[in-house]
Amino acid sequence: MNSAFQLTRQGGLHVGLILLCILYVHVGALFFMYYESPEEERIHRKNTKKFASLRENFLSSVERVKLEDAYDERRVNESVSRLIDEYSKHMFQLFKNPVAANMFDCLFYAKSNYTPLWTTDSSLLFTATTIIPVGYGYIAPLTSTGRIVLCIYAAFGIPLALVMMSDVGKFFADAFVKFFHENITAFMVVLIFLLVAYSLIGGIAYSKVTGVSMIEGIYFSTITIFTIGYGDISFYADLVALFSPFVQFVELLIIFCYQSFQLEGGMYLMKSLLVFNFKVLFPLQFVCFEVRSECGTFKAL
Repeated sequence: MNSAFQLTRQGGLHVGLILLCILYVHVGALFFMYYESPEEERIHRKNTKKFASLRENFLSSVERVKLEDAYDERRVNESVSRLIDEYSKHMFQLFKNPVAANMFDCLFYAKSNYTPLWTTDSSLLFTATTIIPVGYGYIAPLTSTGRIVLCIYAAFGIPLALVMMSDVGKFFADAFVKFFHENITAFMVVLIFLLVAYSLIGGIAYSKVTGVSMIEGIYFSTITIFTIGYGDISFYADLVALFSPFVQFVELLIIFCYQSFQLEGGMYLMKSLLVFNFKVLFPLQFVCFEVRSECGTFKAL
């Protein structure tokens, strides 16, 4: 009876921590999507008007130059070239904004209508990778209030995620050690194999879903499970696929599995290294000390 109660209690704690993290991620996602979406829409409307105005001014300037210098082809070419340079400069300045850059990607790469950055899926991915933390850099709060709230959200969310991952990692690590009958070496071999397998399987799954190359998929998967998150890979048309629930599930599964094994498996690895150091390297130092002393090449003070 007591053993069953203990098992139920321990299982309840594990499940409770996981559910608490899931709830924390979803509540944060709803808040940021609700608060940031209107700001994104406002910036999108503003940039759309600017883009239309720039294009209209450019076309009218080109037509004016062609009419004024109709008989001087060289002068027309020079004037049009100068107008193109000015237009390109203004366009690059306009699309420095993340919302404007997304608008540019949708127009010229995806050849589709504007796809909002702050959706349900992207918000979930944002909050989940905030508390992991990975921080891809695909989306970020645009408002001052959102940035302040994000700092507070991360301050509470990161420790919560670490506690959850440590708890889950300890559970799996203990189960693996018991399965291998306290054979730490076998456990570490399997652990390293799993880490490599996670990277490869995640990269292959990601490349299949988004259409990127296998190397890019594995690279992205690797920097994800190591929680680096450079944000150096932009998929343009595949940005929508990046936020699909399936890809999100694959990414978070890889991250949670790696972090769980890393937190506890890393402790076993350090323990193994310390045991190896004290049992092999430390006695070996005394042997070398004695040999060198006998040879007269080393004198103790």
